[in-house]
Amino acid sequence: MAATPAQPAVDTPLDTMMESLENVDVVGKLESTARFIGDELARNTFAHYLIAFAIAAGGIALIWLVKGLIAKLATRWLASVDRHRVDNEMAQQVGGTLVPLLYIFPIYFALDTLNFSPSLYKVLTFLLFVLFITRAVRFFSSLASFVTDAYLRRHEESIDTVVGRTLSPIIRVLFWTIGITIILDNMGFQISSLLAGLGIVGVAVGLAGQTILADFFGYLVILLDRPFSIGDYVSAGPVSGTVESIGLKTTRLRTLGGEVLVCPNGDITKQNIANYRLMYRRQRNFTFGIAYETPIEKVRAVPDMVREAASAISKVNIDRVFFTAFGDSSLNFEVYFTVPGRDFVEAQALQQELMLGVMDRFAKENITFAYPTTTMYLANPASLQQESTHA
Repeated sequence: MAATPAQPAVDTPLDTMMESLENVDVVGKLESTARFIGDELARNTFAHYLIAFAIAAGGIALIWLVKGLIAKLATRWLASVDRHRVDNEMAQQVGGTLVPLLYIFPIYFALDTLNFSPSLYKVLTFLLFVLFITRAVRFFSSLASFVTDAYLRRHEESIDTVVGRTLSPIIRVLFWTIGITIILDNMGFQISSLLAGLGIVGVAVGLAGQTILADFFGYLVILLDRPFSIGDYVSAGPVSGTVESIGLKTTRLRTLGGEVLVCPNGDITKQNIANYRLMYRRQRNFTFGIAYETPIEKVRAVPDMVREAASAISKVNIDRVFFTAFGDSSLNFEVYFTVPGRDFVEAQALQQELMLGVMDRFAKENITFAYPTTTMYLANPASLQQESTHA
């Protein structure tokens, strides 16, 4: 029986990596790094380091003292401001992001007093620059959120509501995009070419999704301008209903009949919007007609009778009652009145109560409501009777 030849050994990726590590002169690398650090440290005397430390420590201490003074003044101001207008925690967050940003300045001035090689100095200043940009982005994001929250609180909203949760990510993305762009520009990237390419892509996307973008910007207009909120009854052009939701692309309205209308935000913002929640009163009107046989004295007294019927209803205020026209079968009157509040159902119920009161008052005065009638006048009734007899 022949012996099986031995299979050649196959190197695995782990073996290859271990072999590469064995070939690396770790001790030599550490020694060269130590020499580099020693050479860099030797460029400055102990007095230089002491001065740099004093500048950094003194600047940080001064900022810390000023921060304490400003914190006391801010606490007094926040205590005097209406809590419904300013969020105290968010104001403290703005201050908390500003202080670390200011600490970078004394560290930079301290570093600038020391003598390093151009390559090391460039690396250190770039790291400080990146740290400065990141802290600045956090500060301005917090400040923008604070200002947005103060604006929304004037409109009975806050940064924690649906509006705030939508705007906060947009604010953060905007500032971080600016910060990253600045960092890449200082790293030597051609930002102009990148922005031009993004611009071309943006134009292509805009043309392809023009309707979607129009609806999205309409959504931003609704959030910032606040023409209506969820729960409001609004009318926008041919559509009307109660606002149930406001989405990135569409707004949903529930009509009085119960149907849900899905309306594009872009179309809504192009219309004249009537928000009935903002009404402090409703004006309504109705017409009626009385019979021509009504005596003239009672016709003159009809406006006073209507006002008397309205006086028995506490929330109804009569604006005007006029005899408006001679109808085909009636003497027509028109009534205008107002009710406080914006509730449509309550206004409808009060109008019904007023109309029933008018009917009751007219019944007491024997005034009848007119209905369509036709009266025929015959020129010679006797001749018609003779013709019918001969027939």
